[in-house]
Amino acid sequence: MKNHTEHSSNSQFDNCLYILYGSRTGNSFSAAQVASKYANHLGIKIQLLDMRAMDLTLTGKIKYLLIAVSTHGEGDPPAVAQKFYNYLHHTFTSSLKELKFSVLALGDSSYKDYCKTGKDFDKRLKKLGAQCISPLMECDVDFENNAKLWIETSINKFADLLSPSKKEQTKPFSFNFHSNSTDDNSLQVTVKEKHLLSHENSHDQTYHFSLSHENSHLEYKPGDSIGIPCYNSRLFVDRLLKKLDYDGTYPIREKEQIRLLKQVLTEDYELSLLTPVVVNKYAALVQNTKLNQIVQNQTELNSYCQNHDILDLVTDFSGKLSIEEFLSVLRKLKPRLYSVASSSLKYPNEVHLTIKSMNYSLNNREHIGVTSSFLSHRIEKNENLSIYIEDNESFRLPENTNQPIIMVGNGTGIASFRAFLQEREQLGAKGDNWLLFGEKNAKFNFLYKDEITEFVNKGVLTRLDTAFSRDQKEKIYVQDKIKEYGSDIYKWLIDRNATIYLCGSKRTMAKGVRKAMQDVFCSEGNLSKKEALDLIAQMKERKQWQEDVY
Repeated sequence: MKNHTEHSSNSQFDNCLYILYGSRTGNSFSAAQVASKYANHLGIKIQLLDMRAMDLTLTGKIKYLLIAVSTHGEGDPPAVAQKFYNYLHHTFTSSLKELKFSVLALGDSSYKDYCKTGKDFDKRLKKLGAQCISPLMECDVDFENNAKLWIETSINKFADLLSPSKKEQTKPFSFNFHSNSTDDNSLQVTVKEKHLLSHENSHDQTYHFSLSHENSHLEYKPGDSIGIPCYNSRLFVDRLLKKLDYDGTYPIREKEQIRLLKQVLTEDYELSLLTPVVVNKYAALVQNTKLNQIVQNQTELNSYCQNHDILDLVTDFSGKLSIEEFLSVLRKLKPRLYSVASSSLKYPNEVHLTIKSMNYSLNNREHIGVTSSFLSHRIEKNENLSIYIEDNESFRLPENTNQPIIMVGNGTGIASFRAFLQEREQLGAKGDNWLLFGEKNAKFNFLYKDEITEFVNKGVLTRLDTAFSRDQKEKIYVQDKIKEYGSDIYKWLIDRNATIYLCGSKRTMAKGVRKAMQDVFCSEGNLSKKEALDLIAQMKERKQWQEDVY
């Protein structure tokens, strides 16, 4: 994406508002575009800049700045913002006391630190002496309302400082956000193959899908994800409507159309995934004493969100809400993302997925995953699917194919590493490959066992270590293997400059692996805990440590 410039001036910083964006999926760019149009509407001279193409020497010269930036995964800057983020946090040390700014922080509240990158920018600019002219605004996946409020508030304040070239507008401004639509980018594929990867008697059922795209132009790389649009179960929506005593035929007015409440809940809103943001909104409306106690304790709140859905919430903490109030609590329903499990070099007309059917019992009913259940139980071979590619530049193989890699993952995290190994084999990469893989049981859950064994036999996979947690009395996880082989891992990373990849569960595996790696660096490198954390941060900055966790 190139820089966009309006009313360009090479010499004037005193009367120009710079709008800087770092966008991965397009939402930050959309907010920045609307901000630039609104500023232009008010007659403010602006410069709209992409973080990845920004001239870093402008940093100390800009006097008026808006930043719209997203956060990737567990609190990391998106790849497009990494260069400017690192420069501002680690290289630039001059005073910015002449700078006035405001930040829009976008993210996904299903992640703990979902707006961290924006918060980091806000904190760093203040530390360098800059003045925040309008408070930081956080945005969840349905970002439009908060973004609109931020744009109006911040730019109106800048208008008081700058000298708009136009008189006050009488015509109202239209805030139209254009994020990347899955409809615009979607492709039709055909299910060429579907089979069970886990043992048929395993409680956890994991499937392999091969999707044919012979009739579609589909380009992807290992590390990317496939997005699949999803809808809530109609049976689940019926139960929710009954519990809330709502009429499913109640008309919901949206712009120029009217839709029924049941359709809106089925197609538009997230019902199976709870986040702290949703629970806090609900708690503020129902004022349930027990729920208020939970939201005041972050640990309890996070724990509740992990396994409960919106039907649990309204059942456990009932309250009387209007339909409009209830809808205001909910997040918009997002497509589900699944890691690419193949290399296009080996399968030029196919893309593979590894999908675990999510289901568990709680509160005397079965909880199921929205898309995983649909794919596992209702989609069969030769049927068509609508998908799109989600690029992930933050999870890429080294350009130097001689560089060794360490892959650490559990469960369906194996998908990305299967793609990595296929890609390395097809490229004839000379770099060593080490896989540490964890699951519950070797007999029931060793996903792609035959293929992985073949990689070992052919020398593509240099080293394989597994941790099957339920195969012995004392549970063993991949983080335990990291501690066990800490000396070798340290040598691969420090002496051989290997890149380490984490893929799998963010709540269990990733958290445990980070702690185990910190311990390894402390013991093998004779570092303090702070020095070990600093080393991990440095590795992330130079892309020697990469994560794709969910």
